[in-house]
Amino acid sequence: MPTRYARILNTQFGNRLLPFPLKVPAFDSYLYWHANAEADPANAWLRQQLLQSLRDVASSVLQTR
Repeated sequence: MPTRYARILNTQFGNRLLPFPLKVPAFDSYLYWHANAEADPANAWLRQQLLQSLRDVASSVLQTR
């Protein structure tokens, strides 16, 4: 679970957050959508939100290494 998400969930429980004990290899992620959705503004917005979220997570992971 990403640390940021774990901290949000943990506020109500007070559990200890520990780093994952195993080394996890990097992996590629891909977004796919139907060609009919290419020009749809809502779909484009959602894709941009997903990409930004993934970039934020990747950036935070790289900073903690």
